[in-house]
Amino acid sequence: MIGVNEFMAISVSTTGWRWVRGLLGVLFVIAGIYALVHPYDTFQTLAMLVGLFLLVKGIFDLTVAFVTKDEFDLWWLQLVIGIIEILLAFWVAGDFRSKAILLVVYVGLLALARGITELFLAFKLKGLKRRLAAG
Repeated sequence: MIGVNEFMAISVSTTGWRWVRGLLGVLFVIAGIYALVHPYDTFQTLAMLVGLFLLVKGIFDLTVAFVTKDEFDLWWLQLVIGIIEILLAFWVAGDFRSKAILLVVYVGLLALARGITELFLAFKLKGLKRRLAAG
């Protein structure tokens, strides 16, 4: 599901980030197929990919927060989300084989972080629309 979401997000991404979304989409689809073929290794594979996604997403959010610092009032919220995502990525990299419930928590936190980030984007776009209408 995440792989399909990444492929759909390519159409609204900037040129530089399209290949990153495509790569993540391919990795997530491969992980899904691997999970079907080897169900016993599913938790480890999923946790590794969730950790990779959190790390890339956290770095991206930090970069966007600093680049848009002068343009948006809520830049610091995206900065905080990026830091949390990077910390979660390192937490996911720990021992997760014996703690299957933690993997469910990781995926839930990932979904929550993604939802919050998309809300920030919606508010940024709304503010940009107001500025364009006023100017």
